Amino acid sequence: MLIPSFNGVPFAAEPTSEPLPRLETGIHTALINRIAIDAAGR
Repeated sequence: MLIPSFNGVPFAAEPTSEPLPRLETGIHTALINRIAIDAAGR
C-alpha cells in the first residue's frame, strides 16, 4: 500500500506485525477461489 507524502513522493507503509496466511502450492499455478479451515484454525 502506498501512502502519499506531503512533498508529492509516495512512500510505503510499515509492514504489519500481524501474521499473514501463506499457502504452499508447490508448482501449482491455478487460481485458488476459496479455502476452508476447521474450528482449530487448521
